[in-house]
Amino acid sequence: MEMARILQVDDEPGWRDAVRQALAEYHVDLASSYDEALTRLRTGPAYDLALVDLDLAAGPDPRGDDLLHLLRTAYPDTRRIVVADAPPGGATVLEKYGVEELLLRPDIAVPDVRHAVDDALGQQVSAGARIRRAELWRRYQDWRRRQDRELDGRIQAAETFARNAGRVQGDSRRRALAEIVALRERFRADANALGDRIEAAATVEDTLDAADILDHLEDRYTQLI
Repeated sequence: MEMARILQVDDEPGWRDAVRQALAEYHVDLASSYDEALTRLRTGPAYDLALVDLDLAAGPDPRGDDLLHLLRTAYPDTRRIVVADAPPGGATVLEKYGVEELLLRPDIAVPDVRHAVDDALGQQVSAGARIRRAELWRRYQDWRRRQDRELDGRIQAAETFARNAGRVQGDSRRRALAEIVALRERFRADANALGDRIEAAATVEDTLDAADILDHLEDRYTQLI
């Protein structure tokens, strides 16, 4: 099978190089500016996918929007993944430029980019599902961060009480601490399973099913925590 060709357009050298290493099984061409990306698009073979930094700068103005518009109109067969530093209005970007995925840099690690690329090149996902999945993913990430912070805070408080309490009280506190730690592990297992389900969603029905599970888990852990 011919190696898929990817154009990565990003003006942050450290991030750009790390992502390229993670995509070692693909042919990746790098561009640090709109003009450089344009040259590669015009002079080389067609790309299967473009990984575009929405915040790509050119003087005082970003050019990521311009590049995404060009890709959609002039290179419609090139799939598009957007990386951004902050939410730009996810559904708008997904609909306007027909992108496969919107990745927020503060919320992702390099392996997440590899997963998104594999997903975009490996399966057909409807436009409606992509939009709903991106929205659901942000909701899921916000929920997971909130619950993790709450559980970590309760564990820290329980550890402090266990250290400072007397022996009889200390046994009770240690049992309480063990229960909270077990709850955190159960929460993380449920959250990981839901995250995998959201990432795998390929249809609108899949995203609706995942949203129902998130509703259930939100209610469940609100009561437990």
